[in-house]
Amino acid sequence: MPRYLGDIQCEFEGEAETGIDTTASFATQTITPFRLTTTIPITNDMLMNGSFDVETYIMGKANESFARKEATAFTHGSGFKQPSGFLQDDEITSEAMVSGTSGAISGDDLLLLQGKLKQGYNEMFCMNRLTLSTCRTLKGNDGHYLWQPALNGATANTIAGVPYFINQDMPDIASNSTPVAIADWKRGYEIVDRAGLSIIRDDITRKRQAVIEITLHRYLTGAPVMKEAFKLLKIKA
Repeated sequence: MPRYLGDIQCEFEGEAETGIDTTASFATQTITPFRLTTTIPITNDMLMNGSFDVETYIMGKANESFARKEATAFTHGSGFKQPSGFLQDDEITSEAMVSGTSGAISGDDLLLLQGKLKQGYNEMFCMNRLTLSTCRTLKGNDGHYLWQPALNGATANTIAGVPYFINQDMPDIASNSTPVAIADWKRGYEIVDRAGLSIIRDDITRKRQAVIEITLHRYLTGAPVMKEAFKLLKIKA
């Protein structure tokens, strides 16, 4: 996939003057989907004699497990046979903004972090639930909370006017951790996902034990593709 590296330049000109030439700069980035897989053995006795639909229940739990694994990889993945997490990207982490107070987060930190993102991006905070609870207690100099509830159901709650979402894989607030990110997630991170699961139901291999093996495959990956669309807050040691 193409990766845009530079801005197109433009200039004002007078009547009958020749406009400038500009060249957009692109690079190529390769994103490879990987196979997320599991095999679940179920005895035929359990399937036949269970008081509920055991197979449907197990499939649902497998989907939950896959979702948790994906979310963790999008945040912390090494990129080796798995997605590349944005918190593992050296270019993103090297430009993290350091908080003003050791081991803590302040309202000023959130406001300054928002200002680090370039104009034109649709920013959204990302943090875990424990960090959000701390941010909800922060107040400005006028005594008003930075966290504001949405009175309109179609509008999201905000922190200092910026929407947020919960990511439980983000670190807690601690010295040298990066508990808060702000980014244009749609433009900054690319997810390649083949919708749905591939299901293989094998009732032959272990037939003498009356065991059915259900194997699930899902192909997906993810990687940061526009690094400047991310800004991290690093807690001062």
